[in-house]
Amino acid sequence: MRKLAAICADVGVELLPTTATVRSGQTTAQSTLQQILENRGEGHVIQLLRTFTETENSRARIDAFALHAISDIMVAYPSWADSGLRWFEVFDRVDIAAAQRQAKLNRDVVPQRYGVAAALFPALHSEFVPPAPVKPDRKAMAAAARAAQDAARLAHVERRLELGRQLAALRDVTPNNRMFGRTVRQQFDLHDSMYVAELMRLARRYGDRPEIFRNVGWRTLVELASSATPEAVRQKFETRILAGERVNGAEIISARLPIGVRTPRPA
Repeated sequence: MRKLAAICADVGVELLPTTATVRSGQTTAQSTLQQILENRGEGHVIQLLRTFTETENSRARIDAFALHAISDIMVAYPSWADSGLRWFEVFDRVDIAAAQRQAKLNRDVVPQRYGVAAALFPALHSEFVPPAPVKPDRKAMAAAARAAQDAARLAHVERRLELGRQLAALRDVTPNNRMFGRTVRQQFDLHDSMYVAELMRLARRYGDRPEIFRNVGWRTLVELASSATPEAVRQKFETRILAGERVNGAEIISARLPIGVRTPRPA
């Protein structure tokens, strides 16, 4: 085994007497390093010293407390210490000097060796141990899916109502149906007169009633505004919608049929 002085010289750490004032890259913790060398070996000491000299911690004090603390962590978590360059990359983001200051403040409660280790551990753990995968919240996922569907439905309804408003405004200033139909075909590229009438009817009846159209689908609005739906039936379903109940077109069709007649089930 090489002597400690030679190892320190290779790594760029200067050994000084215990009474000396140290600067960056110097240490008075010769006895601590010698003990670690004898117990853990040359490779361990080299990595330990490089943790100070080859990371953003080059100005941290290479004192006995920090040396013991980091050595203890290397022994307790060998997979971290054996991670190669990642070990040094992680310590580029870990502030050894801050851990030393915190341990000094707490030295009356926790010995500084263990205080430094305790201060370093959370940051090291967060870097080396990936967070546990979060189990998907099925209820939240289902709620998000429903919200996305509702948003898409509302956007679809609002686009058609806006088109209906534009058509209705055009019809109000057009003298006859023939001219209106020609203008609609030219400006809107719409050729189905029944569909155009449907758009205008819904826009006029529900275009300014977001409390209704925000809570139902387009086909429900179509059946609700249909001339085949009696006013009493329409009001009944509007009341249910305002109360937050779900309403669909099939219910409206059934409600306006004679008693005993039901809509056929889809094939």
